[in-house]
Amino acid sequence: MKRTLGAWGRRVVGACLAGPLRLAGYRIERQQAPLQDMRAPGRCPTPLEGMYVSKQRRYVVDVPLALLASTNLMHIWIEVIRVYERGGRGAALRFFSDYFNEFQPRNVAEFLNVMPNKKWLLLDPLAYVYPWDASTPEEKREFRIKLMRDEAKKNGFEAWREEDGWKGFGPVSPKLVEMELKRLIDAYESIRSIGLREEFGLIRARIFSTKGEEVIQPRHGWHRVAICLALEIESIPMLFDKDNPVIRLEEAHLWPNVRRGLYTEEEATDFFRRRFERHLQERLWPKREVIRQAV
Repeated sequence: MKRTLGAWGRRVVGACLAGPLRLAGYRIERQQAPLQDMRAPGRCPTPLEGMYVSKQRRYVVDVPLALLASTNLMHIWIEVIRVYERGGRGAALRFFSDYFNEFQPRNVAEFLNVMPNKKWLLLDPLAYVYPWDASTPEEKREFRIKLMRDEAKKNGFEAWREEDGWKGFGPVSPKLVEMELKRLIDAYESIRSIGLREEFGLIRARIFSTKGEEVIQPRHGWHRVAICLALEIESIPMLFDKDNPVIRLEEAHLWPNVRRGLYTEEEATDFFRRRFERHLQERLWPKREVIRQAV
C-alpha cells in the first residue's frame, strides 16, 4: 500500500530538512500538487461534491454567489465600494475613516461580540481565533502582525509598524486607511474593467457544512470576493484543497479550540450558527415548509 504524508507531515519533514540542506548549499522548493479544473459548461459540481469526486487533491469549481457567506469586514468593503460609486474617492475615504474610528475593540471578546468569560477573551483583539481554527490565540496574533507587515510592504507602505494598526478594525493610522482604500479601489476598478485575472492566483476557499448544506468562505483573496459580491458577478472560480477539511457543525466537539477549552461545544455551535445560519436558513427552512405543506 502506498503511503503519503499529510499536510502537517510534509511541513514537519520540510522544517527538519531545511537547515541541514541549506548548510550543504541546497534548498527545498515547494512543488504544487496537481490541480483538477472541474469547471465545465452546464452543471458544475459544488465545492462539497468536488471534495468527493475530484481525482486530485486540489480542484477548482465555480462557486455561485448564493453559496458565499461574507464576513462583517467584507460587508464594510462592499459599503465602501458603494460610497465610492456614488461619491468618489473622497467620500469613500471619509466613510472608511469613520468605520475605523468607530469600531475599536479593546479585546477579543469585544471583537467577537461575546461575553468576556474566559481569560483569553481579554487578550489583544488581534489574538482572536475561531472554534475550528488550528492555531492558538498567540500564534494567530503573530501571524496577523506578519501578514499586515507583508501586505503593507507589498502595497507601498514599507514603514508600517504595529502602531499603524490592522486592516480589520481601529485604531489605525491615516496612512493605513489610505493604503487599504487604494488597494480596494484599484482591485475594484480592475475587476470591473477586465474581470478576475487568474494569473494573480486563484482564490482559495474553505467549506462549512451542516445537514448536507454548504457555505463557502475565502481563505485568502477576501478583497476580490467582496468586490465580486458588490458587482454581483454570477460566480467565482475558487480553489479547494482536500488538506483543508470540511468544517461540519455536527463535529463541533472535535474542533481544535473546543478541545483546547477556549470554547465549550455549546459556545462553538452558537458561534457557527450566528456566523452562517442566515445563509443556511434560506436553503434549509424552505425545505421544511414544503414538508409541512405536503403533510
